[in-house]
Amino acid sequence: MSFKWMTPAAALAGQKNKTMRFMPPQFYLISVLARILTTDGTRTPEQEELLRSVCNGSFGKRVFNPETERMEGRNILSFEGDELRGGRFGDRNRALVVFGKSGVSTLWRNWRP
Repeated sequence: MSFKWMTPAAALAGQKNKTMRFMPPQFYLISVLARILTTDGTRTPEQEELLRSVCNGSFGKRVFNPETERMEGRNILSFEGDELRGGRFGDRNRALVVFGKSGVSTLWRNWRP
């Protein structure tokens, strides 16, 4: 096992090129952070404010409790806020989960903050 400090974008790149693996809740959190923390250096005041608003809003209070769905022959994990879980029509808060020989891969589809 090894540890390394990196940006959220670098972590997502590791997931994409299969050098790193994340379970859906961690992948979700890293994806959210990657949308906010777009620089490699010090955070800007705008990024700090956005992080505060995300943490103090409903997202910061969210409990990750995915439910498994079968859609189009695939395993989908739906999270709170998805249209399948009482969210508005068209709101997608779900993960496509693929099980393979080398483990689990998670791909997000139509996520919106």
